[in-house]
Amino acid sequence: MARRLEKWTFYIGNLGDQSSLDFLLGLLKRAASAGYTAVVLQDDRMCRINEVGTKYLENVKKFLCCAASEHMEIIPVICPIGNSNALLWHDVNLTEAVPVRKLPLIVNQGRIVPRNAASTGYGTASRISRVKSISSAIELELSVHPFRQYRFSFEARGRRIGPIQIRVSSDGRLLFLTRARVSTKWNAFGASFNPLWSHSLRLQIEVLDQNNWIDIRAPSIDEIAFLNIVRRDGAPLKMTRESGEVLDEQSDFTKIVDVRTQMALRENIIGEWHEPPHVFTSMPEGTLLTADYYHANPVDGKLMICPSEPCCIELIERHIDSTHRLFHAKRYLVNCDEIRTFNWCRACEDRKMNANGLLIECIQAVFRLIRTSAPLAATYIWSDMFDPYHNARDDYYCVRGTLSGGLKALSSDVGIVNWNFGARERSLAFFANEHNRIVVASYYDGAHDTQSWISACEIHAKFIDAFMYTTWTQNYTKLEEFAKVVDSLTTGWYGDQN
Repeated sequence: MARRLEKWTFYIGNLGDQSSLDFLLGLLKRAASAGYTAVVLQDDRMCRINEVGTKYLENVKKFLCCAASEHMEIIPVICPIGNSNALLWHDVNLTEAVPVRKLPLIVNQGRIVPRNAASTGYGTASRISRVKSISSAIELELSVHPFRQYRFSFEARGRRIGPIQIRVSSDGRLLFLTRARVSTKWNAFGASFNPLWSHSLRLQIEVLDQNNWIDIRAPSIDEIAFLNIVRRDGAPLKMTRESGEVLDEQSDFTKIVDVRTQMALRENIIGEWHEPPHVFTSMPEGTLLTADYYHANPVDGKLMICPSEPCCIELIERHIDSTHRLFHAKRYLVNCDEIRTFNWCRACEDRKMNANGLLIECIQAVFRLIRTSAPLAATYIWSDMFDPYHNARDDYYCVRGTLSGGLKALSSDVGIVNWNFGARERSLAFFANEHNRIVVASYYDGAHDTQSWISACEIHAKFIDAFMYTTWTQNYTKLEEFAKVVDSLTTGWYGDQN
């Protein structure tokens, strides 16, 4: 039988919501009529199927029944590694955490706070050395101490309501990213970050609407303590006196837990500013202390699960098994992409591995679990963390060590879902040379030109499995048009008609 190029479409949503289900059932029919063969389904509730209730399970059955009647395959997205928020719903303490080292503290009015703390409890050990306006952005240079936690705060207003982006970088390496919206009135904004090894940082407030401009006032940078603190064996806390005496939690000071971190994760606002937990003590006023601890490090609202804690692998195993028992899918897409924080917590450090080795071991473990639960299923994975022309490189976000060479984690029977439009020719050639099957994730809400993708793919046609209409905003207005473009420009690739 002649090989046939497939067309897939991507959907991210909640099958437990009736309106989402109704929309998705209609999408199945539209996609089938346009010649699509599969829907790639991302639903975070797959990470907690045992907790979703009967309504969700009934909706899944309706969805699968409709898909079968339309001859549409469902390809579930599983194992969120990179943006692991869905898995961390169970316990945010399983996140990969970054260190705070030898943070100077003081007892002030019965609380343990950063030294030189203001009445708010924030330290003032840092400074803003320069503020300047550049095209579409306001830029600040910050002097900081390595491996501390900071809060950057400011007030802003715009000519009109619109999005802004806050970026923190060091020597061109992006360490923090978050987004917010300004209005025409003055509003307060806050962002927290860890400079890791850096002594100086560049902070940019970017205007994402080219027709807007913003004013800022009262920018400040303050040292904080214990925000988003992570508590597990692989992320220990140590509080000491200046003499070196190690203090005992609960007898010398109150237990330190940031309950708001888990709440923020579940409310999908992780990374937004909240007050750190208060730590109380009966030690004398002015007692000097230091603390070492680890904290969650949301970058662009994403947290990475720790690959070194055994219970994390067990959590992933339960997720894979429960998803396959519900969907019985023939193919799965492993959701490993955009790993922003990696190889920092004590559990990872103790393994004395570079980041690429840790990633290889983690991904190989995931594929072993998939083969155990679904031995006949084919697997795909997002391309970026294995692509040397994308994110498999040195100096990537808050990753300790290099991520280059990660492709060693994948056997040639793992399909690559390639979204590297910017370096498409080199990226496609790289994976084709490794004999991996390729699905092209195109459209991207208009950011990718499908014709350019197809032109780059033609020389590698024998490795291309499908083109996927990829939208992150549920914009399916171009669904039929996309299908026609793919059909017209790939006719004859395999000696058949699409």
